[in-house]
Amino acid sequence: MPRWEVHLSFGLMAFVIILSAQMLGSGQGGSLNDLLGTMAFFGIMLLLGGGSLLLGSVLPDIDGRGRVRWMIGPAVGALLFLPPLIGSFGSGGAPEAMAFIRGAGSFIFLSGTALGYLLLAVPKKHRGIWHSNRTGLIFGAAWGAYVFYTASVALDQSLMIGSMGAVGYGWHLALDGKLI
Repeated sequence: MPRWEVHLSFGLMAFVIILSAQMLGSGQGGSLNDLLGTMAFFGIMLLLGGGSLLLGSVLPDIDGRGRVRWMIGPAVGALLFLPPLIGSFGSGGAPEAMAFIRGAGSFIFLSGTALGYLLLAVPKKHRGIWHSNRTGLIFGAAWGAYVFYTASVALDQSLMIGSMGAVGYGWHLALDGKLI
């Protein structure tokens, strides 16, 4: 069972592979508006999909005793903060995004951080429920739904973002030899 650094580096590798495949699959040429739309899509995928993939690649180790446990709280807070920030920026521009950061955004980040730390207090068996395929699928589905309802992205984008979280989780389980 590798250390969390190995899980994180393999998560980064999986993210680079998925993003490269998306870029190769996107159309070549087109107008400036097409290029800007593609750049916005890849920016959202980079932030939300990559963040969920990286969090998913270390999240199963929340039941261990290592250092990664104490990084989960702020990572969960930041990940919960990003979709509504992107949604407010997309709907009202920079002024609305700044108002969100000063108001509800701060509350979401602090609540998400507290939630991440509260997960540490829940008694859990090492290599128990956190090391299961079902938990990874639940994480991906919940993340995709959260992104869809808070970031104002299309359904196919939110499905891809949720899938990336499940891929990161599955990648961790595969490295631990617990995928099947």
